[in-house]
Amino acid sequence: MHPFFVSTSAQGAVLQLEGGASSINMNGAKLQASCATSAKASVKYFNMPQNLTGTSDPTLFDIGEYKAYLVGVPTSCGGFGDLSVPCASREPSYPALFTCVLSGAKGTVEADGLKANATAVKADDGRLLDETVWVTCPLPSLSELNRITGEDTSPQVAMIASVKYAGSELPFTGLTGGDGLVLIGTRPPPSPPVPAPPPPSSPSVHTSCTEAKERGADTDGFYDIKLGGKEYSIYCDMTTSNGPWALTYMQKNDNDGDAGPDFFSNLKKGGEEFPKTLNGPSAVASPIGGSRALRDAMWQASSSKAWRATAFNGAYSTSSKKIDVYSDSNFRTGNPLLCYATGCLSGTKSDCSNSDCSDAKALMSYGPYSPGSSVTLYVFGNQFCNCWEVVSAGASGSCQYRVTGDFINMHCSSSMTYTEHSAFWIRF
Repeated sequence: MHPFFVSTSAQGAVLQLEGGASSINMNGAKLQASCATSAKASVKYFNMPQNLTGTSDPTLFDIGEYKAYLVGVPTSCGGFGDLSVPCASREPSYPALFTCVLSGAKGTVEADGLKANATAVKADDGRLLDETVWVTCPLPSLSELNRITGEDTSPQVAMIASVKYAGSELPFTGLTGGDGLVLIGTRPPPSPPVPAPPPPSSPSVHTSCTEAKERGADTDGFYDIKLGGKEYSIYCDMTTSNGPWALTYMQKNDNDGDAGPDFFSNLKKGGEEFPKTLNGPSAVASPIGGSRALRDAMWQASSSKAWRATAFNGAYSTSSKKIDVYSDSNFRTGNPLLCYATGCLSGTKSDCSNSDCSDAKALMSYGPYSPGSSVTLYVFGNQFCNCWEVVSAGASGSCQYRVTGDFINMHCSSSMTYTEHSAFWIRF
């Protein structure tokens, strides 16, 4: 028995039956009435904006949605004997047969398995005024939108929205263009250009101090240098002018108050390595550095020949230097300073005795000299005083300025100053 409601008044009565299968039974007779559908099921409008601003964030579109509002779709599915008629069912188990479709120039994307929803619009007195039926459509991801539009360069692309029921498209009966959707700027910005690979790191092994500097090494220090097929750790002075300079030999000066051994004998010493420390040797008879052959090999490999001699106290540093001179001409093998630096492999002990070098230049200020000044060098090696200046030809023993040993201070002139160590270099 179906429920019914009767409303009466002085003017008349209203019989209201609810439910699509409602009827009146009278003595076995059944009275049933229905309203014919005014139009077949169709889409009246979509509630999405016609212009949708896009984003480069693809996740934003994954949570969006829009609605398709339908007409001619019953708000209940109870009065139909099959599933061919689209309807809005309130039964959770009723088959979900609606599909939302977006079509672009390059394809379509569908969201199926959807149901129609219905809501009633009633008057204040409870009377049913209208019922609205709609399908909620998920908005595809940005990648799907880009796939179906196929536009790589256009700032905006258009699509058409539609709805299907059980595989058949429902006609759109709304305003012209109401089923269109324009996406503005959905394409993500172009990827930034791939950065250029960093320049290759400077090789750890060089053929010279000069090559190391050309590769970007600009600090003083020990570098791995390959010479004659073998690698050596060589101290490179990258900052003193007219270089770079490779340290080849270090000598302790006669500063112990005693003449000590023959100064020139130390020219023939040295080992299989260049100096590995900036501290001078501990004894006059124990210089450190490469053998004469090793020093000569570096000298022969140098493409811009110049030698350098430095007198200093304590460990070698910029501040400990007292004398610093170099020469790039008049390579007289009899000059001991040249032989200490380069080995003078063809010379003998007698070849290296008191030969002056008249073409040296100062690399620092000392005595009356300033950087760039010409200096005439002389070594009183046979007197064990190793004076680095000459005032007259021959071993006069009257050095005017700094000397490198204290024997002359004690035995020649008490006014002479002296330094503890000497370092020798090749421009390399």
